Amino acid sequence: MSPVRRKRRIVKQEIIPAAPSTPVSQEIDDEQEQQQQDDNSFVKSYMKQQYRPYSIKDIQLNLHNKYNKNNLTSILDSLVAEGELVTRVIGKSTYYVYKQLTGEDSCTSLERYQELEENVKQLNRDVQQTKQQLQIVNSTPTDIELLESIENSNKQIDNLDQQLQKIEFNVNNDNLDSFKQYHNKLMKMRKQRKEMFNNFISTIGECNDDLDKLMDELGVDREELEYHNSLKFSL
Repeated sequence: MSPVRRKRRIVKQEIIPAAPSTPVSQEIDDEQEQQQQDDNSFVKSYMKQQYRPYSIKDIQLNLHNKYNKNNLTSILDSLVAEGELVTRVIGKSTYYVYKQLTGEDSCTSLERYQELEENVKQLNRDVQQTKQQLQIVNSTPTDIELLESIENSNKQIDNLDQQLQKIEFNVNNDNLDSFKQYHNKLMKMRKQRKEMFNNFISTIGECNDDLDKLMDELGVDREELEYHNSLKFSL
């Protein structure tokens, strides 16, 4: 008799598909991915702007501990993998630096440098102009100094007028030449004092809108002043 062949029963296993991710979990994943991209972009921009080697500790301090050490290490390693940063190990520390600038970046840096250089020149010009204005302000007498000078000039002019009037009544032929010389000397002094006084009045007029009111407060009679200015003395 031939052997009886037994039929094998093949049991089909039903493959159960994995449950799709819920919208909430997908949203969380998207937010995390977006946050990671933002962090990478921020650190990349910072390293490009600085363009100098920094250790993880240096970067963490410069960014005011915006990221902890683990997160910052992950970000830097990701940028290294993307070719945005290069690393170099010195001793026990790893230093990160932005990749070599391209020609386009170099042109941008040159334009920025030229812009900053022009700004510095303009600031220097502004500083010089401000210094000149400050010198003018410091050299301008104060109101009190002007008032004192005007008062002294008025007294000197009155004294000169009195001396000239005395001379007119005491001149004789014997000392006429001496009096003429003295007269000329006094007239010269009077002219100088008069010019000083007029200059003070002109300066005050430039600094005050109402000169007449100021003159009244100083006790200066404008008519009397004009009278003294019109006096002419001769021998």
